[in-house]
Amino acid sequence: MSRKSAVGIRDIAEAAGVSIGTVSKILNDRTDGVRISAETRRRVTEIAQRLGYQPNPFASALRSKRTGIIGAVNLNPGGWFMGRMGLEVQLAAQKRGVELFVGAVHSRAESVEAQLSILQGQLFDGFLLLGEMPSYQDASHRWKQLDKPFVSVAAGANIQAPMVHTDEARGMQLILDYLVGLGHRKIAFMGSLVWPLAPERLQLFRKYLTEAGLAMPDRFLSDVDCFPYQPEEFADLERMHRVAIQHAKTLLQQPNPPTAIFCAGDAFALAALKGVQQLGLAVPNDVSITSFDGTDGTFACQPELTTLRRPIKTVAAEAINLLLALIDSPDDPTLQKSILVEPELIVRDSCAPV
Repeated sequence: MSRKSAVGIRDIAEAAGVSIGTVSKILNDRTDGVRISAETRRRVTEIAQRLGYQPNPFASALRSKRTGIIGAVNLNPGGWFMGRMGLEVQLAAQKRGVELFVGAVHSRAESVEAQLSILQGQLFDGFLLLGEMPSYQDASHRWKQLDKPFVSVAAGANIQAPMVHTDEARGMQLILDYLVGLGHRKIAFMGSLVWPLAPERLQLFRKYLTEAGLAMPDRFLSDVDCFPYQPEEFADLERMHRVAIQHAKTLLQQPNPPTAIFCAGDAFALAALKGVQQLGLAVPNDVSITSFDGTDGTFACQPELTTLRRPIKTVAAEAINLLLALIDSPDDPTLQKSILVEPELIVRDSCAPV
């Protein structure tokens, strides 16, 4: 069976009784100083639809040097936050009239660079880097040599490239002001310091307590260091959850325990809730628990978690807008900037006065 050939502008021109140039101008919404009647535009458009005309993106790309397609590399697509981020950047791109393709990688530099090499060789106008990895800072210097613009998304505030991120310092101030306002003076930090962003959050946590004149003894730091950032098996997730439960219990079984636990991610807070329950204690009557990220799981538990919600939709929209501006004006120095979006403090049921 012979394959039916695609409909071209020549076919439309013959059916409409106009020139190929006229069809091209109408379908590409160009005038070039030539007046085309409304009736001609209507007739050409209807014939194109009836014949099933599909624009050739490759031909358009050759003419305009733009494809309307951008790429993204997601460094933790299975994570609660970055999984949602992958969806939101696609929706934000569609609102701007461009398509976005997301590639998943392991959070290792060589895997990311392999994916970026593929993006460089394809018809992508630019790309996003979603999330962070342990060697991000070193690798980002090499990525700057790429020919296409890119924007770093949710990878920390110290990235030396166009980036969009949550204002972590403001977030830490919001959550700790809230806890201190409830009378808490013994506040513990729980998280995995091998995870991206956790060391930054710990640094901001210590800075706040120091400036507030509050002590943070070493025993109030619970580093759940066996947590891989990107677990590949459900067994790993279960093991990590059980280890985090034990860390929370250890915090609360020591003499003079903390009255509040700040968790560097929602997964740790959910484990801490269970650890408290296993000790026969109650949240928030015996200890208050908070978290950073504000993903879906924080309102699906009992009690519901007070949390800092990272504004995923806003971050995604800002990232798409910045990338498209860089694609249009790659040499504009004002676009080599950092955009910080303020998180939102969501007050629920997991915190109470001392």
